[in-house]
Amino acid sequence: MNPILAMMKSQEGKKMGAMNPPLSAWLDGRLISASEGELEMEYQVREEMTNPVAILHGGVHAAIMDDLIGMSCFSLALPQVYLSINLTVDFLGQAKVGDKIIAKTILVRKGKTIINFSAEIHHAETGKLISRATSNLVNSGMQSAWAKEEE
Repeated sequence: MNPILAMMKSQEGKKMGAMNPPLSAWLDGRLISASEGELEMEYQVREEMTNPVAILHGGVHAAIMDDLIGMSCFSLALPQVYLSINLTVDFLGQAKVGDKIIAKTILVRKGKTIINFSAEIHHAETGKLISRATSNLVNSGMQSAWAKEEE
């Protein structure tokens, strides 16, 4: 098991804590499970995450999936940094303040230059799909910080 994935697996069942960048910390997810290229996280919808009609804001749907896709790519422990080049989101349902939602990513295809992921958010109580996304990430050519530490 690669060291990034091992660290993530050690956080299963917990808030991601100090490893979170500011947006991830604000989203405040609890890691349910981690495997190479696939993560599952639980979030609770807070008032500051909602739109004017008091449901989960579309931008927050997108932020959750984009953030989790980035972490899923990181779990691959690749020597280069991969950056998002697109994110396509379908909004299919809603969640309100107090609801718990589950976001999950799937590694679709890992090429040398482009990596493709999909993500879904489901309502935790009903299991209903409320949004889904696909994203491509491109090899930036920059060495990742963890790879520098391994040298």
